[in-house]
Amino acid sequence: MATPSSTSLTFPHPELTPIIGEPTNASLRFLQRELYANARQIHSTRGGGNNGHLCIMMTAAAYLARTTVEFTLPAHPGDAPVHAAGATGLQIAETIRLFNQHIDEHRLYERVQAELKQQILKAIEHRYLQVLEDADFGFADVAPRIMLAHLQTTYGQVAPDDVEQNRTLLSAEWNPDDPIEDVWIRIRDCQAFAAPIEPITNNAAIRLTLTVFEKTGVFATAVDKWRDKPIADHTLPIFTAHFNFENKERLRKLTAQTAGFHGAHQAVVVPASPTPATALAAAPIAQPAPAVAIDDVKMYYCHTHGLGRSSNHTSATCTNPAPEHQTTATIKNMMGGNNRINVSRPRRNRTNG
Repeated sequence: MATPSSTSLTFPHPELTPIIGEPTNASLRFLQRELYANARQIHSTRGGGNNGHLCIMMTAAAYLARTTVEFTLPAHPGDAPVHAAGATGLQIAETIRLFNQHIDEHRLYERVQAELKQQILKAIEHRYLQVLEDADFGFADVAPRIMLAHLQTTYGQVAPDDVEQNRTLLSAEWNPDDPIEDVWIRIRDCQAFAAPIEPITNNAAIRLTLTVFEKTGVFATAVDKWRDKPIADHTLPIFTAHFNFENKERLRKLTAQTAGFHGAHQAVVVPASPTPATALAAAPIAQPAPAVAIDDVKMYYCHTHGLGRSSNHTSATCTNPAPEHQTTATIKNMMGGNNRINVSRPRRNRTNG
């Protein structure tokens, strides 16, 4: 039978994400997460049996606080099994089985520890770990947990400017074309970063994110509905669920509008044969009007960017055209241009590209 030392270990992250240059708090947090995932992946019945070899990357106190069950390190059982005097054949067989089990557990523990150590050495430039290196034995006697602790203590400290910069991320613009899940990930990451130093409360996260949603111009009704909710319902889970629903509704309506736009674009209008008088009257408006109405909202067409609400942004006036931009394209003759509908409110002081 193959022993743990002869079988390959399957990690979720076979190679840790390399850290180029001096480690930072953010890069070390990501490295720690990958190491934790790898250590947990390799099963062990010790420590409650639910956290694999996570104990390798944590102090005994931190591991116990997480699991409430101590992880007893698998000690080497010796050179050979020791049988009790007068042991029966079954007792001898059981002693041998336990001996082999302890050998396998010990080998597996040592191997997981060695491979995690090598992963760290590959991910971190040597200069940032050299202080731990022995002149004769290198890193042979340095546990991966000690390596991670050294990196976090030396390079992972958070400066006051870092705390403030992290907080401002919650106020950064969000593009409604991007998944709303990006906003929830941003809240989670910002709160996790700030937790040990200056925690960001859920109320603060909601307040800052609500301002971001208001600035997009696509959530006016959704914001009003949120403000109308009882204060007791102003929790982060309810906030997330509320705007997930409102965003799905927004996208559904946008899809319906787009379908209507395509239908209108493909419709063929057959004009009646004009009389000389009507032909003369129609002459001044031979060119189609630059705007089209969708749900009573005037929209203007740009060959590169599609329909938008800015009257200053048409095919002829676009300031950020694509390479094959057609300045004469209109909603009635798109010339193969963009058929997207941009329903957000036009922003001031920005180029129309």
